[in-house]
Amino acid sequence: MLDRVARGERTELNQRERWSTALLVALVAATSVSGLLANVYAGETSSWRLEALGQDIANLLSLPLLIAAAYLAARGSLKARLVWAGVLLFMLYAFVVYAFAAHFNRLFLVYVATLGLSVYTLLLAALHFDPQHATAGTVGGWRSRLVGGFLVVVAALFAFLWLSEDVPAVLAGVAPATVQSSGLLTNPIHVLDLAFILPGADMIGLQLWQGRPWGFALAAPLLVFMALTGIGIVAALVLSSGAIPGSAVLMSVIVLACIGLSVFHLAGLGPSVKSTRLRMVA
Repeated sequence: MLDRVARGERTELNQRERWSTALLVALVAATSVSGLLANVYAGETSSWRLEALGQDIANLLSLPLLIAAAYLAARGSLKARLVWAGVLLFMLYAFVVYAFAAHFNRLFLVYVATLGLSVYTLLLAALHFDPQHATAGTVGGWRSRLVGGFLVVVAALFAFLWLSEDVPAVLAGVAPATVQSSGLLTNPIHVLDLAFILPGADMIGLQLWQGRPWGFALAAPLLVFMALTGIGIVAALVLSSGAIPGSAVLMSVIVLACIGLSVFHLAGLGPSVKSTRLRMVA
């Protein structure tokens, strides 16, 4: 008969993960509501304040998804667990920026606590996750290459955008315009993206293109992360202009593509035929 992996018992959220998710929901809700309603960004420049407010909006929108994913993952859904991991990655990324790039305010310790909880929840979940659980059920061939190719192209697009600003500034010996307008020492988004997110997207895309287990396992969390991050960017662009600029439309298209491809990818995930036969034999 099928073992516990086939029934989902090894992929469901454990008690520690459920409690940490509940605490994260409370912390993120508190920081986001405070950011939107209280004057916690008084020390920021106008441009950076608007970016923070856009991030707060995206954070609040991510919470229903996190709650629903945690509920379904606790009932043994592998696909929900991957979505849950993607929201955690989004929160980790966001709170690195809050903790390191927002001027000290009364929410500082909450930022630090949320960042630490996001990191260790995601790390411990990754250490106990077997990527073979998320091998291709019906996703394969051109379908997995489509998702993998999209990740590589988006990574290249954003790398070009960030480097087109940073490289001329480095050569000229001046700070980029976005750094000057934010009043920060560097652009934390560029640091995180160029050092971690964009190379990671390239590696995951190539792994998926080649049909390797970690590619199948990590593509969905990355797409969820990209969609939620894009929502924050769109919100900030709309707040800064008071309308819907062309850049917000382009970013909205990327967000919708991420959502569509994440659904497309998750729909085909499941135990491979080979691994299922091995479990039946066992």
